[in-house]
Amino acid sequence: MNRKPGRPTTKSRVICRSFLLLTFTLPGQGGGCAQVTAARIEFAAFYADASDFDAALMDALVMMRRPLAEFSNLSRDHLRSLRPGVERTSDAVEHVFTGLREMVRASVTFRRLNDAERSRIERLVFDMPPV
Repeated sequence: MNRKPGRPTTKSRVICRSFLLLTFTLPGQGGGCAQVTAARIEFAAFYADASDFDAALMDALVMMRRPLAEFSNLSRDHLRSLRPGVERTSDAVEHVFTGLREMVRASVTFRRLNDAERSRIERLVFDMPPV
């Protein structure tokens, strides 16, 4: 197991902070630990070789799928005056998700995986949840 402490960039620190704020303030966001546990089993090859930072990025990405799906599926018809705020929040969730996705994709850990494992992670984690 190759555990190296990653040195986060300013962009990654901002994205991770945004993730923490969004994840822990959204109602009905329970189940994050179960999602991470399942991902760590499902993608054992990634986690076995990941630095602490890369593992934290993947954990965050996995946990962001749920709020992304919830905001994507949220009906905005009845929101009226709240709609602009909901739209901004939805855009922020999507921005954090895509930022985390690109950071995981660019990680040394992800690039070292074989093609089949990379494709599986892209299909199961990187693709946006269905609307």
